[in-house]
Amino acid sequence: MENHVHCEDLEIIEGPIGSLSLTLRVLKPYGTARNLGEIKTWEERMQPPTRPLISKGPNVFHAEYVKAGSRERRRLDVYESADGSNYYMLVASTGETLYGDNKEISRKCLLVQWEYQTQGFRYNSGGSGSSKHELYINTKN
Repeated sequence: MENHVHCEDLEIIEGPIGSLSLTLRVLKPYGTARNLGEIKTWEERMQPPTRPLISKGPNVFHAEYVKAGSRERRRLDVYESADGSNYYMLVASTGETLYGDNKEISRKCLLVQWEYQTQGFRYNSGGSGSSKHELYINTKN
């Protein structure tokens, strides 16, 4: 978790506790905590998470793309958060998984669709289901 804390609400313990030589204890966080997954170093916070940040709920969008003269296919799926919050998971058949709110996921989906089209893929089929928060995703080519 990434938490925000004022310096007077942070306890720093110097001395070995297990394998750690320095321990930080947040006495009083403020703001919204952000789940960073299970990162091992601070530099990893900018990398995609290894585990889903949300519990996958219903599929609210899917699309399939085909390449003319080839058996190659690509697929995009967008899943809503199981708890109904404004947080989504975009899963591409290429193995890429992206996260964000309805606007951010819509932008990311548009970019992936554009990337597929520039690689010679064309929209084949798809659709959208009901989402608690409006998605701004093209359902046609």
